[in-house]
Amino acid sequence: MFWSKPTSAGLFCALVVVAMAALSFVLDFDAIEKYVAAGAPEQLEWHAAFGVILTLVWIYLDVLRIIALSRSRD
Repeated sequence: MFWSKPTSAGLFCALVVVAMAALSFVLDFDAIEKYVAAGAPEQLEWHAAFGVILTLVWIYLDVLRIIALSRSRD
């Protein structure tokens, strides 16, 4: 697929995905603030933490992909 090949389009798509993941962080922390304000049960703490960890791993993997794409273009 074109987003895994060392092309400008692949690099652009990877950057778009990282931007989407960063916006997902905003949604995760907004949900956490709403849980706290509503006095949600402790089960939702694990749910929220799992969402943040998944978003962090998503960003990490996509940043690695961007680095790999940029190095293979040389």
